[in-house]
Amino acid sequence: MLKLITSVLLGLILTYSQSVFSATPRTALVIGNAAYQEGPLSAPVRDARALAEVLRKLDFQVIERTNLDLAQMKQAIGEFHQILSQRLGVGLFYYSGHGIQYQNQNYLIPIGTSQSLYATYPLPKKNLAVNEVLAAMNSAGNPVNLVFLDSCRTSPEVVKSWAKGQA
Repeated sequence: MLKLITSVLLGLILTYSQSVFSATPRTALVIGNAAYQEGPLSAPVRDARALAEVLRKLDFQVIERTNLDLAQMKQAIGEFHQILSQRLGVGLFYYSGHGIQYQNQNYLIPIGTSQSLYATYPLPKKNLAVNEVLAAMNSAGNPVNLVFLDSCRTSPEVVKSWAKGQA
């Protein structure tokens, strides 16, 4: 239900912003990661595709990617940054998949990372820091950036307990 409400609100915001930014270029990077070896998810790819379709109808240039490993996520963000830098309009980033928080930093979990790996430190080497996405968007110089994260936010200490088989 929360996703439905969020989708409706996002639609309203984007519809309103379409009239406000009618002449402004719009670019979106939409990532849905679901095919995890441990803890596969059912909704992220479907949600990413649905949102990408809506954004295209709202005249966004959409970079749509699913089930990315870390190198592919970084490559997609680089492509997104390059397009944003050239178009200087509205930038929108959407991620659906596993996420984790460690030491007040949020990370997006790529495909190919097992739960036992998220419990090991340092996290930045195996996962994508949300701050990397924000930095890419901010350095592009476009006037408006929107970020939507549809992910769990799990502590590594909780993940360690999963690896031990505790409920």
